[in-house]
Amino acid sequence: MPIIAERYNDATDRQAWTQLLQKAARRNILTRRDFLDYHGDRLEDFSLVFRDGPGGPMQGLLPGAIHPQDPSRVTCHGGSSLGGMIFKKPASPQQTADAFQAAALVWREHGVASLSYKTTPSFFDTQPDETDIAIVSQCASTTAKKLWQAIDTQKPLNFSSGLDREARSASKKGFTAQWSVEGDALDAMYKMVRENLADRHEAEPLHSLAEVKTLHHTLGPASVVLLVRDANNAPAAAAWMLRYAEDAWHPQYIASTPVGRRSNAVKLLLMTALERCRDEKVRWLSLGTSSGDGAFGVDDTLFQFKRRFGAGAFIQHFFEIEIDALIASS
Repeated sequence: MPIIAERYNDATDRQAWTQLLQKAARRNILTRRDFLDYHGDRLEDFSLVFRDGPGGPMQGLLPGAIHPQDPSRVTCHGGSSLGGMIFKKPASPQQTADAFQAAALVWREHGVASLSYKTTPSFFDTQPDETDIAIVSQCASTTAKKLWQAIDTQKPLNFSSGLDREARSASKKGFTAQWSVEGDALDAMYKMVRENLADRHEAEPLHSLAEVKTLHHTLGPASVVLLVRDANNAPAAAAWMLRYAEDAWHPQYIASTPVGRRSNAVKLLLMTALERCRDEKVRWLSLGTSSGDGAFGVDDTLFQFKRRFGAGAFIQHFFEIEIDALIASS
């Protein structure tokens, strides 16, 4: 039976969406409905579900939203750093192509002219699958590529010379790293993030502290703060750690104070996160992107800093697809 696409209906599809994510090879907290709902009215949801015929069981999904400045454009959900189609079972190239064709018919019916599509770096998947890249690249233009970096914590760690000593130097000065789920740790983390953004970019956090706390409680054990304090018990560095996937922790935010930066507090923080991954046998510690200027730029200083911890590099692709061209490619 040919696959069909339908626009997500929260009243009827929410439970099936959750159940599918529990079995899919590409599953992460950023595709959970409670995470997507966290963005509230900022984004108009235009997620799709895929079925084997009308009324059939859900076989796949694609989180999406209307572009805030262009109602004729749909994006892989802007509230998530990760994107791409998700299937209950690994899909063949033909099944993936059929799903894109089914989606294109729904988009065209709703007046959508183009799709901004982003992928998920393969290390987040329990079974890496880049079939979607092979399909969309036939009819899409590449608009950006981002380098993600992640440490394989279950292999011998290849630290650069002196890194371990630098992290230990913070400990010798009385700095300590602690895991916490308490509100005061979130308060300290958010204060540092806000100060760092103001000092470096003259910007404010996208989400308020109240929104961050709401999401923290919603995500439960998948959300925790790693807080480094100095010898006087003052916050020196912090990371909001999210269990993005079953086999990956990711620091959603990392921030530090001037004292922390002078004392290698972030290095102590990352070493502590690595130890937790190894102890829990979580394979990957994601360190996020190292993006520089422009769509294809890389911040070499940031990249090299992460490389000192033994981080590998993975590409995330961004495509722009004209819906008519997608339909014509079938």
